[in-house]
Amino acid sequence: MTLIIDVIHGLIKLKLIVNKMKIKLNIIMVLFFSFFFSCSSNICDIEKLDKAKIDFDKLPQLVKDTLLELSKPKHYFEDKADLLNLDGNYKLKIKKIGPWIDYLLIIDATNNEKYKLKRGLGKPFVIYDSHLYISDDLNMLVVNNIRKLKFTDYKLK
Repeated sequence: MTLIIDVIHGLIKLKLIVNKMKIKLNIIMVLFFSFFFSCSSNICDIEKLDKAKIDFDKLPQLVKDTLLELSKPKHYFEDKADLLNLDGNYKLKIKKIGPWIDYLLIIDATNNEKYKLKRGLGKPFVIYDSHLYISDDLNMLVVNNIRKLKFTDYKLK
């Protein structure tokens, strides 16, 4: 009888050891894959790009004309895009964790370069001549005077 009890205890201990090993293996796998994918991605944080602060008047003429047209009252109730892609070869992707926005990606379709943008930046984002223009105001199209806004000009690769 004691032999059977000892065997059962041994099996229980063995099962506990195997379960602990599985947990450790799962943790190691998660860490490995998160490290592997974070190091192998070609995502560039826009804060690491060359940038300059500029006034509205210093924007390229096409950008100014487009923003002035979109800020007119007749456009207030239209669905406005978050990305004004005046170059034509960029797209915007929203990366979520569940229902929450984690960050935004601007992807260059010609070379698959990806630019990471944090949440809470002024919209719409404007791309023209390989420059990304982001307003310092969160929603530039509904301010009283768009000509008084300041922008950050990021030089895309």
